[in-house]
Amino acid sequence: MPTKAKDLTGMRFGRWTVTARGPLGSSGRSALWSCRCDCGKEKLLQSKDLRRGHTTSCGCYRDSLKGPRSHSWKGGRYHSGGYAYVKSPHHPNAIGNGYVAEHILVMSEALGRPLVDDETVHHRNGIKDDNRKENLELRISHHGPGQRAEDMVEFAVEILRRYAPERLV
Repeated sequence: MPTKAKDLTGMRFGRWTVTARGPLGSSGRSALWSCRCDCGKEKLLQSKDLRRGHTTSCGCYRDSLKGPRSHSWKGGRYHSGGYAYVKSPHHPNAIGNGYVAEHILVMSEALGRPLVDDETVHHRNGIKDDNRKENLELRISHHGPGQRAEDMVEFAVEILRRYAPERLV
């Protein structure tokens, strides 16, 4: 015989408000409660899940914290594998999560068109997040690792000019 459950009607659990008692659960012992989320969605929930905090909303709260409203939002930028990625969901070169590698975005803007499948962008100085236009080079077909020797010499001279001009002969 089921025990009489405490009446939860009108009580709040997170974003849920209990509106009425529902049927018994599948075990026949736990009560289900009709609940309404702050967003208006209704659902039958077990009293133990409400009381223990296992469910605090229908998911609308978590969804409302995505993007700029998230505490971890970094302005639509992130780094992975040394490369910088920028949020641009409608760009033709965007990957599944709506981000585009910044070097591809910079080259695409310089070309005035998206990159095609057999084009890659090479970082002349080898620094993967140095996405200045003058450091990027469009290559047709995939390129291997490393940098061209002439690019590295030019980069070294640029560094010497900037930070140690007295060492240039």
